Amino acid sequence: MTRAGGRVTMLMADRADGYRPPLESVLATLQKGRQSASGAYPIDAVLLCNPNSPTGQACEAAAVRKCARLVARRGLWCIVDESFAEYANHASILSEPLPPRTVVLRSFTKFYGLPGLRVGYAMAKPAVIARIAAQQPPWSVNMLAQRTAVAALKDVRHAGRSLRFMERERTRVQKALTRLPGCTVFPSAANFLLIEVPVGQKATAVVAALRRQGLLIRDCSQVPGLNDRSVRVAVRPRADNDRLLRALSVLLCKGGA
Repeated sequence: MTRAGGRVTMLMADRADGYRPPLESVLATLQKGRQSASGAYPIDAVLLCNPNSPTGQACEAAAVRKCARLVARRGLWCIVDESFAEYANHASILSEPLPPRTVVLRSFTKFYGLPGLRVGYAMAKPAVIARIAAQQPPWSVNMLAQRTAVAALKDVRHAGRSLRFMERERTRVQKALTRLPGCTVFPSAANFLLIEVPVGQKATAVVAALRRQGLLIRDCSQVPGLNDRSVRVAVRPRADNDRLLRALSVLLCKGGA
């Protein structure tokens, strides 16, 4: 957005609140902007990531709909990134008609594991979709990506198995990480977990040490609002998770590198 010439105001989730998405702060910021001295409304759109990455936190759908309706009444746009929402159906607002001026973005990169195809979709009122399509370049999605995306959406059995596995395995991995001395683990509605390594250790050192063992986790120390002990770990097949847990157990007990 910044590269496109926009001005971005980031509203940070609070660690003390478990990084719960700050919808109240969003609404307060909208109200403050509306009362600006110039009389002009300086905000064009609100972008919500639900569930959020890298925290894994999700707002209930009812709260997001309420926010979207309030945003629309102010003549603004509400853009909801639901790239991880397949893991958290309670958070998706697609189960009911969307409010005006609301756009929901979905991706096949996360739940369906198809990052190389570069395919996703947007949901909105027909008039909004028409406006977006008018700005869309021709041949923006190739035929292979289209066919694969449609097949993925039709494979309901696989989706169900994936969800059941994720619910079980995420809980198991979360409990195992919690048992590591000094680790703080935050609940997640997605296919990853945000953790803080013990006090006195740094995310960068832990990530580098794991990389030397062929294990890749995300260093979140530079993510606005997080601290220098924050990392994100993906919930993968059980054997992969066990390998990571063993490596973390040894590494953290040694004190980092």
